[in-house]
Amino acid sequence: MKTKNFLNRIKILLIPVILFFILQLIFLPRAQQIKRLDREVRDLKQNIEDTYAAFGGEKGLKDAIIIRQAELSKLKTSFPREENISEVIKAISEQANRDDVLVKSVKPEEIKNFIDNKKYLPVRVFGQARYRQIGEFLRNLKETFNFLVTTEELKIEKAQNIEPELRFEALINIYVLI
Repeated sequence: MKTKNFLNRIKILLIPVILFFILQLIFLPRAQQIKRLDREVRDLKQNIEDTYAAFGGEKGLKDAIIIRQAELSKLKTSFPREENISEVIKAISEQANRDDVLVKSVKPEEIKNFIDNKKYLPVRVFGQARYRQIGEFLRNLKETFNFLVTTEELKIEKAQNIEPELRFEALINIYVLI
């Protein structure tokens, strides 16, 4: 009987000890994890509410995304693909013809790195025209092309045998997407 009583007492004492270890090893770490996840959910909900507030609600956010996508696609058309370079050079010659500029040669140089996956193609254009026609040609390249074009160098010289026209050499950069 004493042994049974002793065993019952040990069982009664062991049950709280086992429950304490279960609480310490399993329940409390899970409770802390749940609290951390609750905080993350609250923060995410707050971020979503702040974003909606900044863009005027869910519809405003959708409209802003659509506008940004349109701007991105427009920007992408400003950079020709590398495989379309010959078309761009042909377009330079066609623009020169429209502006009454006689193009003697168009010499693309080696493609150079700009930023990230963007590169630019330096193109040297040699030709002759009147001063005003040269200016209009360079302006029209920048304004009427769908591509981003910059004029980096411009050399103009007077030649006696072609007056009143001038000879010019222009270094034009055409920015390219790879």
